[in-house]
Amino acid sequence: MPSKGTTSQRGYNGAHKRIRAKYEPLVRAGQATCWRCGNPIPADADWDLGHDDNDRRQYRGPEHVKCNRATKSRNKPPTPTGNLYLIIGPPAAGKSTWVREHAKHGDITIDYDTIASVLTPPGGKPHQWPATVKAVTKAARQAAIDAATKHRDTDTYIIHSTPSPALIAQYQNLGANIIVIDPGIDTVLARAKAERPWQMQQAIKEWYANPPSQQTNPANPANAGTGADTTRAW
Repeated sequence: MPSKGTTSQRGYNGAHKRIRAKYEPLVRAGQATCWRCGNPIPADADWDLGHDDNDRRQYRGPEHVKCNRATKSRNKPPTPTGNLYLIIGPPAAGKSTWVREHAKHGDITIDYDTIASVLTPPGGKPHQWPATVKAVTKAARQAAIDAATKHRDTDTYIIHSTPSPALIAQYQNLGANIIVIDPGIDTVLARAKAERPWQMQQAIKEWYANPPSQQTNPANPANAGTGADTTRAW
């Protein structure tokens, strides 16, 4: 079991003992109240000298033993209740479509093109953004990812065509489900020719030359939601 540190490191130094000694007569006279709950501390009860929750160098006053122990659960980070999905796939694979058909109102969906489309008025060519819009979109997208991965009380869908192995590992450490949308190179090239800038053809070929799906360990789709990687064709 890891050490909890010395008594001084945990805030129980000489100062703690002196301050506790000053409160002792007040508690034993039945005149002390718990600074946490505001209720009286019985004169014959065990009691603790409470630290400030955010600064253990500060003392707040006498408190019930049960109130002191309850701080451990209050200070624990919340357990995630939502699922995290990382959606991988080549351009024009249908990643955004998959997310639209699976996400519900109240879920978080993070898609570069969707963010860019609301940062600048319509009028340009689809999927072709000016340099400044690209820079602001990239920053906004990262800020959204940082916030969403901290507030895990709802499902979050993050679209990322070609994440690095290191980034995939980071998402896996967060318990993410890796969803690979791959309908096949012929289908994707045909879609891109009809719907995307010509540069996307090369991006698609590069994706298939080294697909991120080879960097994961595809598992049975029934494992979705458990943190296991999942491969889907779309």
